[in-house]
Amino acid sequence: MKFNFHIFKMKQTQFIYTKTFFILITLLSFLVAFSIWSFTNSYYHDTDRQDYNHKVLENLDSIKARMSRYEYVLRAGIAFFKGSTKVTREEWKVFIDSLHITEHYPGLQGIGFSKMLKSKDIKALEQEMRAQGLKTFSLKPKGKRDQYSAILYLEPLDERNQQAIGYDMFSQSIRRQAMEKARDTGQATLSGRVTLVQEIDSNVQAGMLMYLPLYQKNVKLDTVKQRQKSLIGFIYSPFRMQDLMRKIVLKQSLVNFDIYDNKTISKDHLLYSSYKKSDYQSKFHTSKILSIGNRNWHLKFSSTLAFDASRKHPYILIISLSVLAVYFFLLFIILSLIKSKLLLQDKTDELQKLLQAVEQNPSSIFITDLHGTIEYVNNAFTKITGYAKEEAIGQNPRILKAKSSPINNYTDLWNSLINGKKWKGELINCHKDGTEYVTSIVVSPIFRKDGTLSHYMSVSDDITIIKEKDKQLLQQSKLAQMGEMISMIAHQWRQPLSAIATTAINIKVKTVLNKKESLTKEEEKQELYLHEKLQLIEGYVKTLTHTIDDFRNFYKPDKKAKSQSIIIAIEKALNILKPSLVSYEIKIIQEFNCNKESLIFESEIMQVIINILKNSQDNFQEKKSKNPEIRLTTYEDNGHIILDICDNGGGIPTASLDKVFDPYFSTKSEKNGTGLGLYMSKTIIEEHHHGKLSVNNNNKGVCFKITLPSQ
Repeated sequence: MKFNFHIFKMKQTQFIYTKTFFILITLLSFLVAFSIWSFTNSYYHDTDRQDYNHKVLENLDSIKARMSRYEYVLRAGIAFFKGSTKVTREEWKVFIDSLHITEHYPGLQGIGFSKMLKSKDIKALEQEMRAQGLKTFSLKPKGKRDQYSAILYLEPLDERNQQAIGYDMFSQSIRRQAMEKARDTGQATLSGRVTLVQEIDSNVQAGMLMYLPLYQKNVKLDTVKQRQKSLIGFIYSPFRMQDLMRKIVLKQSLVNFDIYDNKTISKDHLLYSSYKKSDYQSKFHTSKILSIGNRNWHLKFSSTLAFDASRKHPYILIISLSVLAVYFFLLFIILSLIKSKLLLQDKTDELQKLLQAVEQNPSSIFITDLHGTIEYVNNAFTKITGYAKEEAIGQNPRILKAKSSPINNYTDLWNSLINGKKWKGELINCHKDGTEYVTSIVVSPIFRKDGTLSHYMSVSDDITIIKEKDKQLLQQSKLAQMGEMISMIAHQWRQPLSAIATTAINIKVKTVLNKKESLTKEEEKQELYLHEKLQLIEGYVKTLTHTIDDFRNFYKPDKKAKSQSIIIAIEKALNILKPSLVSYEIKIIQEFNCNKESLIFESEIMQVIINILKNSQDNFQEKKSKNPEIRLTTYEDNGHIILDICDNGGGIPTASLDKVFDPYFSTKSEKNGTGLGLYMSKTIIEEHHHGKLSVNNNNKGVCFKITLPSQ
């Protein structure tokens, strides 16, 4: 059973029919009726528009397909010339006759060949053509020009086409523009509107021509200059537009259209009109651009009277009334539902308030069934735990249980809930990403009206930060106590240390005063030995005194650092430990590759180095290591001074690596370690010197890395 919030008893709202209400419903009904009629009318209009557009596209496709076929015929002519050494007028006639253009390519006025000429070539050409049977051949129009393109062959050579033989098409600007464009691009090109020389009667039609350039064989045609230089002439076709379009336009077409040779809509640019002008206003109009043969035709389409008449729809009113009847039926049902909804509105509002209060509560809230399956979580739950609502619902709360959480807490919790009591306490939970956090939690049972258990509800807060602050306060208290303890130890040690130093000095003075005038070699040797040991005692006392002062000054903010090489601190630390290291036969290897200076507290750095070296020495002793060795290496890395202190003592257990810098944690036996040395060393490096102290195991032992900023 899913959890439902308790619905409080609320006042019912009465649903009252008023005069104003009925007026509004009536107006709404008229608006709906008009909308239905408008929609239906728009639907049929859009359908008619689609049919009209389909007819337009049919005509466009038909025109484009037919003009492409004409282009292929011209390419066949190019191929015929390419495959022949020389094409005569008779051979051209046989070739064109074999194509049966009247049957297969209706609409073509003919297929011809025009040759590019210079003035010097005209006389020889006229003689050649007359020799081929054209007795009256001559170039026309007369006149001197830079270039000529004379029509030599044109088949079928009927009465109209005979008028074109010898005509220089380069002499007319519109034809010349198309021919030059075809020459430069190497593509089939249409001319603008012209009057063909074939117009020999009163039925004069608008005309245009399609040109395909013929180039010399086996030459490069990559550039415009190469194409201009290699041009021989053109294979071309003239078209009388009305004759052409009668063969192209669909017989069942229900659209009118005009074709213009450019975007200027005028009679001078009109190539073809499919209809006679009238006062009839077409229902649909469309403008299209058709790209054919390097030229854009602009077509103006409109629907015909027959098309518009076939699109009258008597069903619009019937459909509108039918839909309106359905509307009123649905309206009756809706009003009934509204009445029922209003009766529940007050209860829903109260329930919504309760839900918002739970959703916006800053505490994490989740609700489970009696088996512990989560059925509801609020926003705070997802924020605190990291689980999205869809991830948590259906799961058991054990997904939040951390491994470190005591099991007895959960036993007490379930015992309380089963007995119908709430449980309050603290639990360690686990975030979705694995992070553990502490919660203060109250889990309560939820009862039905009959007193039986229904669900369980958990309300909790993340108190991890509060716990951390408590821990920090405790830690600060410990450190304060440690400071007091160190001050007491320093006070206790100063007197015996002073006594030791005084005794050593007295012995040295007495030795000098009681020195014999002449000593044997053995006596000189003993005196030298005694002097050296007294010097060492003085050094030890001095170092121990400084160390005590360092401990006392550890947390004082008024210490002064100085700029110097870390190598100085290393050598002083080694001098202090030298006797101990030598006695345990520990080999010290020094590799100093960086002598740059850093702003340091020398005594504190010495303390860190001594602490690390002493830890290695103690480790060698406990493990009774053979051939113990400690390597100290300095180098520079990205503007930082690095000191690596590595030994071959076998390393630190992996489980302890992350804890070695914690206070009071030690890997040594109780008699050898307090757990404060590395903690203080890390504080010295990272807080006092703004550097970094890290540790890792290598294949031989442990390696401590000290990183300091260079000066």
